Amino acid sequence: MKVLSVFFILLFSISSFAEMRTWTSSSGKTLEAELQRVSGTKAYLKRADGKTIPFPISKLSKLDRDFLKSQSSTSTSPAQTAGPKKFSEMSASEARKLKWSDIDTEPAPSPDASPKELSAIKDNGVKWKWAETPHFVIHYYKKTFALRVARMAEFFYYYIGADLEGPEDIAVGKSHIYVFDDGEDWQNFLTDSGGTSWAAAYVRGRVMMLQRGGDSERSSALLAHEMTHLILNRYFKHHPPNWMNEGSAEWYEAFGRSRFKGGGQNVSRTFSDGLSGRYIPLEQLLTMKGYPAQDMIHSFYATSKYFIAFLRITYGDDEYLKFLNQVVMEGKDANAALTAVFGFENVKEILPAFEKFAKLKR
Repeated sequence: MKVLSVFFILLFSISSFAEMRTWTSSSGKTLEAELQRVSGTKAYLKRADGKTIPFPISKLSKLDRDFLKSQSSTSTSPAQTAGPKKFSEMSASEARKLKWSDIDTEPAPSPDASPKELSAIKDNGVKWKWAETPHFVIHYYKKTFALRVARMAEFFYYYIGADLEGPEDIAVGKSHIYVFDDGEDWQNFLTDSGGTSWAAAYVRGRVMMLQRGGDSERSSALLAHEMTHLILNRYFKHHPPNWMNEGSAEWYEAFGRSRFKGGGQNVSRTFSDGLSGRYIPLEQLLTMKGYPAQDMIHSFYATSKYFIAFLRITYGDDEYLKFLNQVVMEGKDANAALTAVFGFENVKEILPAFEKFAKLKR
């Protein structure tokens, strides 16, 4: 598996060479532009306003310099390339192309939406609109944010599928995403459907209920996290334990947004600070059946994320994929799969290594 990452782009692309992407300079500044051509030591980048800027290649980020190399050395498009489709910068560009089709009449609801949820949606007084993409049906009433959600959804679909490199999409039909642009509408929906009053979004099976967040960074993180659940539910035959499910969502949230934006992220550096504040002891985490009290939710998510990272970084992605498959495809108990794949009989054997990785002090 490869480490992947994501963000929000609201641009349409038309070909692998002349398409909008986010370029990052070596100093960290970004520019959304099409690559027109490369000449000598400069890349000619065309902005949305039509102005073309000659940009020194030496002052681009390493990721962008590698992208330019891949463009100059590739003579076929991703669709023409033989073999399994890997998630490269080329296929990332393809995944950013949004195939959006408006739907005139209300589509059949997701079978994973409950009757109370469907009733609350119908009775909330909002004039809903609908659209579909290759893998999702979008229910919305303001198109700007709905486009953003749809683009993220399709990008994540390619992104996570390439990272898993094994399980196939086994879901029947498209996943449904209900986008609430207004906070009052969202709270009315939660009240009428019996949902958790403090929730900002949630996923059940192949359906997502989503409130538009007020802060762009928070909204981005929330969407990345919940989108992971929605897409993993299309691949998993068996539901993993909560620590594994939430840790995976936290992992993809951490690396997803910057890749969507066109950037990258160093795995080791991301976890270099260690777990800070309160955390769930590993022995307790691996035996929890449900979620902890609300005041420990953040600690639960953070510890889960660090344990997933510990397994992937310490033992390698190939071994982690074996572990994942045993749990979510074969239905094996997670603790038994930990022993079978990684070779330790109990948590105490790896506790010192995990505490060192997470920079925990006894």
